[in-house]
Amino acid sequence: MIMLAAQAVLALLAAYHLGTGMLALIAPAGARRFARALYSADLRENGQMDYVVAMIGAQAVAIGVLAAVAAVDPVRNRAIVGGLALLQFLRAATRVARTRTLRDALGVPPRRNGIMIAVLLAEVAVLATSLA
Repeated sequence: MIMLAAQAVLALLAAYHLGTGMLALIAPAGARRFARALYSADLRENGQMDYVVAMIGAQAVAIGVLAAVAAVDPVRNRAIVGGLALLQFLRAATRVARTRTLRDALGVPPRRNGIMIAVLLAEVAVLATSLA
């Protein structure tokens, strides 16, 4: 049962990262709008931000490919599963440590940040449990 849950989380991570990563690479302005809708983050429109968004998009595509590979067989791809669990944990920890920055610089409401932290930690719990 836990492997099925891990495969579902990995498939969702793959779809999310491949979709948002390609959007960020192809249409940074669209990725900024997506971030505004999903995270309530206000990303400024300028060339510097477009470059940063595109580079993060490239990383997201790579993460998506790894998640897709791991989703096929999490047992054989334990290192990838562990790496993705670590990534999601570090993302949650960064959101906790930088709550004020997210609020003040990007306009992310604390409630929305809390929801995203809970989602990230739920993903970590499923992935980590699958490694046990």
